[in-house]
Amino acid sequence: MAKSLLRSSLIFSFFTFISRILGLLREMIFANVFGASLMMDAFLVAFKIPNFLRRLFAEGAFSQAFVPVLSEVKEQGTVQEYQDLIAHVLGALMFFLILLLCLLEASTGFWIHLFAPGFSRDPQKYALAVSLLHITFPYLLLVCYLSFAASLYQVRQHFGLPSSLPIILNLCFIAMVLYGAPYFSLPVFAAAWSLIIAGVLQSLVVFVFGRKSGLWVWPRLSLHHPGVHRLWCLMAPALLGASMVQISLLIDTFFASWLQNGRISWLYYADRLMQFPLGVIGVALGTVVLPSLSRAVAQKRDDLYQAHCDWGLRVVLSFGIPAAIGLIFLAKPLELILYYHGAFSLADLHGSSEALIAFAMGLWAFMAIKVLVSAFYARYEMKLPVKIAGIAIVCNIVLNALLISSLKHIGIALATSLAAMLNVALLAFYLQRRNYFVFKKQWFRYIAVIGLASLAMIAYLYFGGYAFSLWLAWSLKQRLLHLALQVLLAMATYFGVCYLLGFRRAFYRGA
Repeated sequence: MAKSLLRSSLIFSFFTFISRILGLLREMIFANVFGASLMMDAFLVAFKIPNFLRRLFAEGAFSQAFVPVLSEVKEQGTVQEYQDLIAHVLGALMFFLILLLCLLEASTGFWIHLFAPGFSRDPQKYALAVSLLHITFPYLLLVCYLSFAASLYQVRQHFGLPSSLPIILNLCFIAMVLYGAPYFSLPVFAAAWSLIIAGVLQSLVVFVFGRKSGLWVWPRLSLHHPGVHRLWCLMAPALLGASMVQISLLIDTFFASWLQNGRISWLYYADRLMQFPLGVIGVALGTVVLPSLSRAVAQKRDDLYQAHCDWGLRVVLSFGIPAAIGLIFLAKPLELILYYHGAFSLADLHGSSEALIAFAMGLWAFMAIKVLVSAFYARYEMKLPVKIAGIAIVCNIVLNALLISSLKHIGIALATSLAAMLNVALLAFYLQRRNYFVFKKQWFRYIAVIGLASLAMIAYLYFGGYAFSLWLAWSLKQRLLHLALQVLLAMATYFGVCYLLGFRRAFYRGA
């Protein structure tokens, strides 16, 4: 069991790692060309809105409801029933998305007012954001098809192709901004069009490989098909749950839009650095664990379900906590190496690194949510995660309102992290209370080992780190060398202490 999950996670993490490396290169180019400017703020809002809806419909409610249903039909139904479900779900999904896209294109101004009401104070920024949103909205249709195809691969335990698709997106961004920008009135339009070009290329790749592997079926439209009806019933609460998570992002942008130009960009650059470990570890785990948990439920294997949950949570803490510590202590050197050139100023570096530190405090919680929510959705339990997410959203709003006046953009990032921690605490509490998962007493030993290893890592980075003035004085080659040395020694400290304290016994016993 553990080997199978580990193999799938490593495949997903490998391609995600490559994608994130290209993503960092993309952000370096963005920082060099756009910096933290009015143009960048407008593009980020136009980019976030279709991303918000993508995560809401495709990677949120749809995937979380479709994967358990598809897994059950695959385990218990016939091949014909399995293919029939896929065809009807694809038809209904495309029908709904085409209607939605028409409505969205007719209401771009409303979405800008909703996501970034502060833009209304600057007519130039508002008009640019509306123009960019007209271009980026169609990506929603393409990316939802990609999420549908990814679900088919996940149920079959094939994670290579879906996890490699973001590589195409990042390559398109890089190529268009570097070589296509001179052909547009404003270079930021090249970034917007690269989103559509990437979506088309990604869809073609999925279509070609899907036909070769026998995963492609022609869509059939019947909104009354039993499988489609069941999917809609499960999606309704899942949609609310996914919307709660995405509303957190909306809240951050809402509050940041009232701050000075560049604050949205600071939060974006910080978030992109945090997304590196979150994507490689957290998203990979959530993607791999959901179909495995769903299959265990379909087979009525409670022991296997418990083992999958246990393994996922241990991996999150084992790697999420040291990743968070590393981001907190190395925030400025990382941003110095990646972003500090071109239009990205030293003030931008300080502002963005402060946001990164606040985001990193909640990194482990963002990762744990992926596993805990999957544990509920695999059992078709959709309502409780929605209620918990709602509580976290209220907490986020209150904390934003309390912290933004004194901490500005730092308060926005910190509020998001604290709300995520509350979300995790409530999910874990109710997961055990409903006897879906039991935290065995061996967990106390495991937490002690991780805690002591983390303290040792913190001590090394605090006492063995370099003053920021030295980082500024060094050449790029020296910065890279010292950063690599710091990371390697910090990892050696953490895992060395883990080994001395019996990490393998603490990790595997009871798993």
